[in-house]
Amino acid sequence: MMEELDNIPTHIQTSKHNKITNPYNKGTINKFYGDVDNFKFDHQEKNYNKLTNKLNEIGIQFCKVYSSTIERKVKNSVQYGTTFIVTTTNDNIFWYKYEGKGVGSGYNYILIRGNKIKMTEFLKMDEDDVLELINL
Repeated sequence: MMEELDNIPTHIQTSKHNKITNPYNKGTINKFYGDVDNFKFDHQEKNYNKLTNKLNEIGIQFCKVYSSTIERKVKNSVQYGTTFIVTTTNDNIFWYKYEGKGVGSGYNYILIRGNKIKMTEFLKMDEDDVLELINL
């Protein structure tokens, strides 16, 4: 596994022309890289299960997770935000999440060919709409 950690990319290519900073490299604590089955999604577990089911319907599975926690000093306290990206068996689809300290803060996107789709909107889409986005 150590050799694998040496090869963690600084960026994740989300489309031919788009890339994001790898969440593993953003934070300073709780770094994780590995199989999706070994990652604790905690309060994102329901979203994980819904997304897994939706993607499985079209033959796509989650693969790897890159994650870390970002520490930010704000006035006299430290705030923490967890960020992760989950890769899939389709090189054009990712789940990208940043959680801030406050309830509902941060963002939660499905990235398809580099385009951001809010998780709540993606979960409402039917199979044909998802396939159309993937095959554009």
